[in-house]
Amino acid sequence: MSRSQRWPQSKALATRPHRQKERHPTPSANALNPKRANPFPAYDREIRRLRTHLHNLDESDWSASSHCRGWSVKDIVAHLSTDEVYNQAGLEETLDRLPYGGGLNGWNARGVQVRRELSPLETLQEWEARQERVRRAWGKIGVNGSIPTSVGRYPLRLQVWHLAREYAPRTPKAGQVHGHTELVQWLERAPQRG
Repeated sequence: MSRSQRWPQSKALATRPHRQKERHPTPSANALNPKRANPFPAYDREIRRLRTHLHNLDESDWSASSHCRGWSVKDIVAHLSTDEVYNQAGLEETLDRLPYGGGLNGWNARGVQVRRELSPLETLQEWEARQERVRRAWGKIGVNGSIPTSVGRYPLRLQVWHLAREYAPRTPKAGQVHGHTELVQWLERAPQRG
């Protein structure tokens, strides 16, 4: 006995084509659609929040251990500076000159190591200056532009969304953005980048 003889096809399926009802995204979903929405307001908000928090840290906060093995909170900010060095090199089309030996882990470790002798304030000021330059340049490129990366051109819109998400403190399960108290906890538990 063949399969079709044992289980005949439903007449309902045979007489009408299967179509899903077209659903239009809600306005809130459109506002966060990474392929359409402008990511700069979210990115700028997270940068402001992070800067405010970092300016309010005391010495013990800066030297506190983070989730990244062997890295302090200050080292996390040094890592953010390293990220901006990469972004600047992309903008200047000098990515091929970066000391990328050892891959991403080696790059990240060197970026933190070369800033270990800096004070927390110097580390913060370097990151802020680099981040401001990159943000200005990205603003000129525009949200619909693309940027050079180590793997070729990449949509700027998606890069900015990625960084806005990286900078936003979130709970592990719900993904909810919280305030300044949670930000220091996020910095202390930041996942290793690389």
